[in-house]
Amino acid sequence: MGNPVIHFEIGGKDVKELIDFYSSVFEWSVLPLADQLYIADPALDKGIQGHLFQTTEEMEAANLVIIYIQVDDIHASLKMVESLGGKVIKQPQAIPGNASFFAIFQDPSGNYIGLLQ
Repeated sequence: MGNPVIHFEIGGKDVKELIDFYSSVFEWSVLPLADQLYIADPALDKGIQGHLFQTTEEMEAANLVIIYIQVDDIHASLKMVESLGGKVIKQPQAIPGNASFFAIFQDPSGNYIGLLQ
């Protein structure tokens, strides 16, 4: 089987509004993680966890949805992304307190997609 989607992020100008919306409509548990960053847990046995976050003026978009795909070799995957017309937006970075790395690329249609190793 290919590489699964294992995480998501949903960002907007008003993170409190996002929290109210997703917790009310879908009954997600939403817990604070850091300043303006929250864990959204649809239910471990039924879905993947993700983050809700506040976008900032420095970000390219006021609203943003990113899915994260698990890969074995983040560098090789980014090399393939670029060879097929994608653009690396964020080079691989270590996740603090974790042995994992993440990166973000833009596909040929302009969608932001994350990778996790």
